[in-house]
Amino acid sequence: MKIPEVISREIIYNNSWRKIILKTLKIKTGEKQQYPINSHVWEKYATMIFPITQDWDVVYCKEWRPWIEDFVYSFPVWMQETELSFRENAIKELEEEVWCLSDNISSLWETIASNFDSTIIKFFFAASCTLWKNNLEDWEYIEVQKCSLVEFEQKIISWEINCPLTISCYTKAKLQKLI
Repeated sequence: MKIPEVISREIIYNNSWRKIILKTLKIKTGEKQQYPINSHVWEKYATMIFPITQDWDVVYCKEWRPWIEDFVYSFPVWMQETELSFRENAIKELEEEVWCLSDNISSLWETIASNFDSTIIKFFFAASCTLWKNNLEDWEYIEVQKCSLVEFEQKIISWEINCPLTISCYTKAKLQKLI
């Protein structure tokens, strides 16, 4: 399959949370088509971590997202910081966003964020987490929540947990029989 030729990339919206790029491609027929691509800042890599306590409670975030003006329920996720390994980045997010510590962290898999986002996300699983302390920055609007595995899955089914990456991460851990 021939890859469409990229004619132009124009950043039409950029802030510290997300950028929107208008990409113009030349497709098979020779025509030009434009696609808005969304991505996080300039980073190409991110990590997400699925924390579960010793009592098998799932720990997750309720976080305000200004661009949709609503809350999103998800596992801790953030862009890869260049000075940290993927594992170190995931551990940092585990401690910062859901205030958990774990010595039992395993890699699950990696994927692209979506068809319109070229960010590669590496997923991790943190077993036997212990709750630590609030480590949020003043500007972060995050509420830490926890519930049983059964309740969490019901929240997915009812679409209360609606972050596709979180659902994928949970499903991968379930398929690998980690939960």
